[in-house]
Amino acid sequence: MLSMGSKKHQEPLLKDAVRRQNFLRPGKAHKKHDVVLKALGLDWELYSQFLHKSDVLAHLLRTANEDSNLMNYSRNHLAQPQSDSSRFSYTTLDDATSDQCSTYLDLPHSSVEGSQVIEIFMDIDDPLVSQRGLGIALSCLYADDLPISAQDLTSVLAAAAVLKFDELVKRCERMMLISITYKTVCQFHKAASKYNLEAVALACECWLELNLIPKLSMHIELADLDSQLLEKILISNRLFTINELSVFKTLCTWLFLELNPQVQMMPPYTTVITYFNSLPKHCPFLEAEEGIMYQPLFVSLHLHGIMDSNEIQDMLLMNILPYRWIVDMLSQQHKSLCCGGDMMGLRAFHKTAIRQGIVVEGDTKIYSEILSLYGFFFELKVMKQDVETPGYVIYFQRLKPNDSAVGLKNFDRSTFSMRSERVVKYSITVQYLLDSVQHIHSTGVHAMSFGLLEKTCRSQVLSVDMPPDTPMFVTFAVLLPPT
Repeated sequence: MLSMGSKKHQEPLLKDAVRRQNFLRPGKAHKKHDVVLKALGLDWELYSQFLHKSDVLAHLLRTANEDSNLMNYSRNHLAQPQSDSSRFSYTTLDDATSDQCSTYLDLPHSSVEGSQVIEIFMDIDDPLVSQRGLGIALSCLYADDLPISAQDLTSVLAAAAVLKFDELVKRCERMMLISITYKTVCQFHKAASKYNLEAVALACECWLELNLIPKLSMHIELADLDSQLLEKILISNRLFTINELSVFKTLCTWLFLELNPQVQMMPPYTTVITYFNSLPKHCPFLEAEEGIMYQPLFVSLHLHGIMDSNEIQDMLLMNILPYRWIVDMLSQQHKSLCCGGDMMGLRAFHKTAIRQGIVVEGDTKIYSEILSLYGFFFELKVMKQDVETPGYVIYFQRLKPNDSAVGLKNFDRSTFSMRSERVVKYSITVQYLLDSVQHIHSTGVHAMSFGLLEKTCRSQVLSVDMPPDTPMFVTFAVLLPPT
């Protein structure tokens, strides 16, 4: 059992966590604790026979016992007066010196009812270690199956790493791999990177590649995302996105939260627009002194894929992007429109293709999206193969401008091309996570001449057998090469 002394300002939750462990108290022969750990401003009453699970605590206890024997020898043979105390300290630092310990002796101490209690000390300088996390980690010395909630995992892992409690570190790793959500992914990745849990860090990155846009971007936890990790995800070929505009909006929202850390609730996008519009107009934000550091994040955007005039007007209003970027984007779009859709100067497919995505989940049998691109209309389609089969067929096809699937709204407000043939470079990618492992199915990059007849209007069909109740992320990437 753990006891934390008589501190008046202990966390209520921490008290509850430790109080629940009363059943862990050793048998009658060991009713009284024989070790007191002083750490994080609290006294933790421990039992020496369980401390071998932690390399640090075992080392502290072993050294303290050796020092106590030495002092008893001095008392018996040199008759030097001593008071009652035996102390040993361990200092942890958040750097390469974290394994160094410093020892010092005081005078041995006799505890209640004459049994000797050894005091050991840890100066924990790791901000991820909380009192609650340390309390749970110490409780795990007595119970291998102690419940640990997802929100406590980061602090418990940090405490286990400081204690060099390898068994608990491995348990935290296993639990993290099955507990990644929008609430935990940023904390887990930070802790996994710090404590060298490569499998957890990789699983978090895979989760973000699929869920940054459809999930994390909708929650305040987006503010916890590290800029270096965000850049890594944005430039990944496996990034799933609904469309190019959603990537831009997500990045602008993240930047707003980065500049306003006091914000506690997810702001509507109109608030983000208003904030950036209120900044001084002497230059775009990314060219100002405080904004230059964020340029690499925005370089990863496929800006030429944002074509809605209202959205472009909002981009100008926000004044985030350098003027030359806006001019290049509009110039590229104008040239493509005048050249039958040819996307001039865009060579590297994965860095320039225009992406559109569909999230497949639930019992829906058919998913369909329309992509309008320089007068050409394409239908992106995902269809369930059979009621009893968890498989899907995925493809996209060119539509006539007056096709009913295009809809009056798209047809009435869009340019349309009369060309009967159009060479298109495309890829279809299907991704899903199963047991924290990312599965990818892809057509690869193909070039095909799309016509308006039934035999020439459809892309290669991709068939995927899906595990039940598993979200599937389908990405269509399209590029119209010069002809």
